[in-house]
Amino acid sequence: MIPLRDTTRSPGFPYVNAALIVMNVLVFLYGYSLGGYMDLFIFRYGLIPANVFSSAPDSDLANRIYPFLTSMFLHGGWLHLIGNMLFLWIYGD
Repeated sequence: MIPLRDTTRSPGFPYVNAALIVMNVLVFLYGYSLGGYMDLFIFRYGLIPANVFSSAPDSDLANRIYPFLTSMFLHGGWLHLIGNMLFLWIYGD
């Protein structure tokens, strides 16, 4: 059963949740618009353990840290995005 609401109500509008949902949708639409370059987009911004935890001396520290943040905005498809955003909207207030 998919939940549609929770019983705990916040005193105001959840602006941060709405902003996160909008950002997630925009990142998904941008990645989707890349077409054949979507794989490169995911490879660059996704959390790939071999890239993040490599001990290669030429690997940039920033490129090993950024994926911990950027990967949170990547989704595998429409259902993945909709499911995550639904749960964020319901339980994130």
